[in-house]
Amino acid sequence: KFKNDQIDILVATDVAARGLDISGVSHVYNFDIPQDTESYTHRIGRTGRAGKEGIAVTFVNPIEMDYIRQIEDVNNRRMKALRPPHRKEVLKAREDDIKDRVQNWMSRENEPRLQRISSELLKEYDSTELVASLLQELVEANDEVEVQLTFEKPLARKNRSN
Repeated sequence: KFKNDQIDILVATDVAARGLDISGVSHVYNFDIPQDTESYTHRIGRTGRAGKEGIAVTFVNPIEMDYIRQIEDVNNRRMKALRPPHRKEVLKAREDDIKDRVQNWMSRENEPRLQRISSELLKEYDSTELVASLLQELVEANDEVEVQLTFEKPLARKNRSN
């Protein structure tokens, strides 16, 4: 389905990533550092095939930076470190997303029964308070998914004398 553009996102393990032969992958997101540098190379090798450019993003904790340096050394390439967004930036992006979603919803035709319920609610509640309550539900529903990065077994250190 991913190859046929029926789905936009593919999640794969290191083992699966080794067997994938998919072109046109624009981004690879690594939510942990692989157990070895070769696995990292296979992961990011899914992007930028056939002369196209791709982006690989790796989320790391500060204590994992030594492992990133090892990967850089093995691949003879430097990665660009980016800071995580500030809370205000995240909140602004969420606000923009909510506005975009509402704008998209407003362009669709609503079911008559929902129009009736809406009219009843608008008679009963202040319009600003009503919309704010509905948006609050939307935001809380999106906040229920918790993401935590965990530490994996570190990369094996190379003997520098070799």
